[in-house]
Amino acid sequence: MTTRVRRARPAEVAAVTALLVDALSRDPVAEWLVPDAGNRPDVLHRLLAVDIDHAIETGHVDVAGDWSAVAVWRRHDLDTPDERWV
Repeated sequence: MTTRVRRARPAEVAAVTALLVDALSRDPVAEWLVPDAGNRPDVLHRLLAVDIDHAIETGHVDVAGDWSAVAVWRRHDLDTPDERWV
């Protein structure tokens, strides 16, 4: 079976975020970071929505045509020194 992959559009930030929230809500690290299962989806949604919006704007986000998967890609300028390591 072949699944087509395409870039997500800015109007799809909410849908991409929902897919990631669903996938990460049961992740052990997410459970540790946000122990309250009732609040976890909301916290993850607020954090991920900003990240996905930024990735669509400055990098790109790939989505499987059947919405079974997503990949978030960011660009990093390798010629600019990273101030965190200086």
